[in-house]
Amino acid sequence: SESIRQRNFGNFQKAMSHKFVKALMLETQDECSICYDDFLAPCKLARLECNSGHIFHVDCLEGWIEQNKGKHRPATCPMCRIPIEESKIEKFDYMGI
Repeated sequence: SESIRQRNFGNFQKAMSHKFVKALMLETQDECSICYDDFLAPCKLARLECNSGHIFHVDCLEGWIEQNKGKHRPATCPMCRIPIEESKIEKFDYMGI
């Protein structure tokens, strides 16, 4: 019936607007491109200097960096491959919207 369709569309709009607002808050992404899990509040995130939209879970990024060090190669951004300057990693708490 029409009311069920309207209600389902309303639920879809709410879900999409939440995802859109969350993506805007995090600028370009709403999931970690290392583990592919969504950023669920509360969590600790890290933003790289190469691009303000390159954001990862802190633990994932630290593991990525250590894995590269273990292979005796410089750690690079998992998204654009620009070398990571560890002193310029911005860490922050994501508390949701």
